[in-house]
Amino acid sequence: MKKGLFLLSLFCLLACTDNSKEKAKALLVEAQVSYEKGNYNEAKLLLDSIDNHFKNCIDARKAAQLLMYRINLAIEENTLAETEKMIEDIMPKINETTQKYFIFEKSEYDELGRYIFKGTEVEKNVMRSYIHAAVDEYGITQLISTYSGHSNINHSALRLIASDGSSITTSTIPYNDGSNYKYIIDGIRYESVTYKGEKDNGALAFIASHSEDKGLKAILIGEKKEVSVAISKTEREALAASYELGCILAEQLRYTQQNKVAAGKIKYLKEKILSKNTDK
Repeated sequence: MKKGLFLLSLFCLLACTDNSKEKAKALLVEAQVSYEKGNYNEAKLLLDSIDNHFKNCIDARKAAQLLMYRINLAIEENTLAETEKMIEDIMPKINETTQKYFIFEKSEYDELGRYIFKGTEVEKNVMRSYIHAAVDEYGITQLISTYSGHSNINHSALRLIASDGSSITTSTIPYNDGSNYKYIIDGIRYESVTYKGEKDNGALAFIASHSEDKGLKAILIGEKKEVSVAISKTEREALAASYELGCILAEQLRYTQQNKVAAGKIKYLKEKILSKNTDK
C-alpha cells in the first residue's frame, strides 16, 4: 500500500501540469509563427526552451521536435537553392577563364588534372630558370621554381622581393620528397621545386598583388648560393591568373560540397518528418 502511494505521488510530481501544458503550447505557437515568418533561429530558441524547461510535457516536446525537423529542412532547402545558384553563376567564369588562358593536363597516372597557363609549359621553357604555376581541379595551387644551369645549386625555397622592399619566402621543400627533384637534359642540369597550397606561404598571392610591379624578382635559395630570377610581365600575369583560378575553383568546390551536404540532410529530415507523421 505504501509502495502504491509512493508511485502515485511520484507520478503526480512527474506529470505535465495543466499550467505547464499551456506554457509549452504558447511557446510552440510562438515558434510556429516565427518559423512561418522565416525567423528560424528565433523559432529554434523557443523550441529549445520547451525541451529544456518542460521535460515532462511529452506531447509538447514531440510536437516541438517535429517542428524543429521542419525548420532544419527549410534551412537546408535554402542552402541547397543558394549553392545551386552560386555554382550556376561561377561556372561560366571558370569555363571562360580556363578555355581562354589555360591548358588542361591529366595523365593516366594522375588522380587530378592540372590547369597550366598557356606558354608556361615546361617544354616551351627549356634551358631557362623561371617561376610558373599550376592549379589542380580542386583549386589547390602549385607555385613552381625551375632552375637551369651547368651546375646544381640544390635550391629548396623561393623568396620574392617587390620594388617597395616587401618580401615573402616559401616553406623549405626537402630534396627528393616528390616536390623537389633534379634531372639532366643534354648536359644541362635542372631543378624543379613545387610549393603546393599552403607550402608557398602566400607567395602566389603576393605575386598576384604585385602583378604590375616591373621590379618584382624571385630568389632561388640554394645550399651554397642564391640565384636571382627575373619575372616578366607575361609571367606575372600568368602567375596572377593562376592564383585567381585557384580561388574560383576552390570556391566552386566549397559550394559543391555544401550543396551535397544539404541534399543529404534534406533526405534525412524528410524521412524523419515522414516517420513522425506516421507515428501519429
